[in-house]
Amino acid sequence: GKSTFINALVNYLIFECLNQALLNSPIVLIPVCFRLHEEHLVRFHLIEETDHEYPNSLDQKVTQYCKSYLFHLNGTQTKLRIIDTPSFEQENMEHIFNYLNRLTHVNALCFLLKSNMPQLNDSFQSCLKQMCKFFGEKVRNNILFLFTHTRSISYTPDDTENMFCFDNDAFRYLVATQNSIEFNNEQKHDYELSWHHSKKESTQLIEHIRKNLKVYRRDEDWRSIRHAQVEINSMIRPILETMKNIIR
Repeated sequence: GKSTFINALVNYLIFECLNQALLNSPIVLIPVCFRLHEEHLVRFHLIEETDHEYPNSLDQKVTQYCKSYLFHLNGTQTKLRIIDTPSFEQENMEHIFNYLNRLTHVNALCFLLKSNMPQLNDSFQSCLKQMCKFFGEKVRNNILFLFTHTRSISYTPDDTENMFCFDNDAFRYLVATQNSIEFNNEQKHDYELSWHHSKKESTQLIEHIRKNLKVYRRDEDWRSIRHAQVEINSMIRPILETMKNIIR
């Protein structure tokens, strides 16, 4: 899922190869819970995380609210901030807009999709249109589509500027080894290849954002009727509170 991908992306960017990652503890920004090979339930989280933040089942969604994660890219002073949002469902959109309304700029809007998804459902399409209306039409130049589960389709498509293909299996393998799950040599080789490709794709993704995408700034480009509505709605409560205090 999305949380697993964010964890995987960070590890691909930090560690040069799978062997280096195996010699260290996995970097887990978001607690993970998944089933491996239909027989192992794998769970991993940071020590300081409390139980209520931890997914207790495969059906539980980890991301209930928007949350920001900041870390340094490997060997540089460059910081990367990833904002994880709840799933694209109608009941989550107002919360997502209110959170995004606090930002001064965005570098890219990344939409994560499974490569085996036959088509986008109506709800997702509706939320996607709302997101574009919120940011304004110019944001289309900053939209990227990231595909997971692409190992089975040989990591296609290639050479498409706004599409990038990843596979989370190498990260799942990395976490599974921390749970003392054993693998044969053929499986290890497959995961090494998966890591190599996803590492390369992760690097290309960051380079594309840094070199080819213009920063989408709130005070310059971020203008739309939907954004104005969110701005007005965010002002209503403070105004009402102020009026109450004056009346008292």
